[in-house]
Amino acid sequence: MLVGVAGAAAVLKSIIPASKPGAREVEVVAMDYAFQLPRELPGGRTGFRFRNTGKVAHELHIALLKPGATIEQYVQLRRDRKPTDSVVEAPVGILFALPGKLTSSRLVTDLLAGRDYAVECALRDSATAPRHVEMGMYSAIHVPFELIPSLERTTLSSSRRL
Repeated sequence: MLVGVAGAAAVLKSIIPASKPGAREVEVVAMDYAFQLPRELPGGRTGFRFRNTGKVAHELHIALLKPGATIEQYVQLRRDRKPTDSVVEAPVGILFALPGKLTSSRLVTDLLAGRDYAVECALRDSATAPRHVEMGMYSAIHVPFELIPSLERTTLSSSRRL
């Protein structure tokens, strides 16, 4: 069982315009035990696809954080196995992907400008194993107030460890 992301293959990450004007499609890549995804996205209609390049099943769980809440606070609550109501305003959705698979569906949402979103995988490899989020499989997406879509940056973020 891999514990980190060392040796993971490089995977193409992209932001692809969707068929609806002004919408975009974002592919999030899961590895054992990390995500690769843009750290910032512009506000508006966004469709997420989920590709799992790892050897175990993973989920893409996205939650809208409350104003002022941080990904570090969210992850600490998850590690302490406490409710996240104090930092989460609302769940956005979940996608699941088996090893080596791309989801056939998308998670579509309207990203809110000026807000932050938590991204995690809460699955575990066995009943006694730690949740993947506890192993560093989490990240955040920031939606700035003014990120012009034609000038969007696609800076990628690997998962952080506390």
